[in-house]
Amino acid sequence: PDARARPFLALSHLRPEAVEAIRNRGLGFPQEHLVRIASQAVIEAATDFDPERDGGFEHFARLRVRRALDRAMTS
Repeated sequence: PDARARPFLALSHLRPEAVEAIRNRGLGFPQEHLVRIASQAVIEAATDFDPERDGGFEHFARLRVRRALDRAMTS
C-alpha cells in the first residue's frame, strides 16, 4: 500500500489483533506485553503487505500476529 495509507491500515486492525493477544493472556504473560507484541506485528504487516500477492490484509495481519505471539511464548 501507499506509504501514507500504511498507518491507517495498521490502526484499523489494531483492536481485533489486541483481542487475539488477550485470548492468550492465561498463558502466564502480562496482557500489556501481548498487546504490544500484537500491535507491533500489525504495524510490520502493514509495511510488508502487498495486496496483489497477499490477498486480504485482515488475514495477513492475523497470521503475522499469531506467529509473533507464538514466537514470544516459546522463547
